[in-house]
Amino acid sequence: MIKWPYINIYLKLFALMPILLVSTALMSEKVHAGNNSQQTVGFYIGEISELAVSGDPNVLRIETATAGDSEYITIDSSTTYSYTTNQASRKITGQITTGGDMPDETALFVSLQAGTGYTSAGEVSLNSTEAQTLATGGRGHGNARTITYRMTATPDAPSGDADSRVVTLTLTAQ
Repeated sequence: MIKWPYINIYLKLFALMPILLVSTALMSEKVHAGNNSQQTVGFYIGEISELAVSGDPNVLRIETATAGDSEYITIDSSTTYSYTTNQASRKITGQITTGGDMPDETALFVSLQAGTGYTSAGEVSLNSTEAQTLATGGRGHGNARTITYRMTATPDAPSGDADSRVVTLTLTAQ
């Protein structure tokens, strides 16, 4: 038979047993939790359509001609454009946006070297009333693609003071 003084010890151990079991279970979970952990990573890709030019072209000068010429021409290919878009069905347009149309008997043309995913429209005449499509495509990019300007003038074109026009290129939906 168990003596009375030891009964208190057994009762105390028996009362502490559930606490010891729960503590052991919790400690073993924490040990195993360090082996594997997960995170949910969210992400979002927005609509991207970016276009940039390298600067202004050189002044288009017509200062000489060959006797008998009916048209004078000057060309500049000193600037480039770069673009990137993750959108389908895009176009690059060009328009004279400041200064009005070209003077009488002159014309301004532009052509863009095509980049990845795009087709150039070739040489296009620019005006101030309507944006002209210069290239078409979709998702793609082009870096340092050549912009070529060509200006023509007839013998009847006004001579004299220098002038300028602002040409705006835009990457937009078709």
